[in-house]
Amino acid sequence: MTDTVVRRLIKTDGSIEVLGGAMSKTALQILLCANELDALNLGTGMVMLADIDGIERNLPINPLATEIYHRRANPGANMIHGDVVIVADSDFGGVH
Repeated sequence: MTDTVVRRLIKTDGSIEVLGGAMSKTALQILLCANELDALNLGTGMVMLADIDGIERNLPINPLATEIYHRRANPGANMIHGDVVIVADSDFGGVH
């Protein structure tokens, strides 16, 4: 069976990189330079993973990630800080 999920890295500068297949939580933490990840459910079988300490670490606001999160899941929520990845919830057991 072919994996048709498109996983993406969305950087604070607005650039988007398509990622390969499923990655471990540790690999994603390394990619985002994060000690801990916050899983934000997008309501589409996809989750946005962000540095849980992005605000405290003074990471720049990610306008594109914020727009996606507000539009798909939580209008008016806090701004998203730092780079994020959007991956399939099923990559982590579908519990987010």
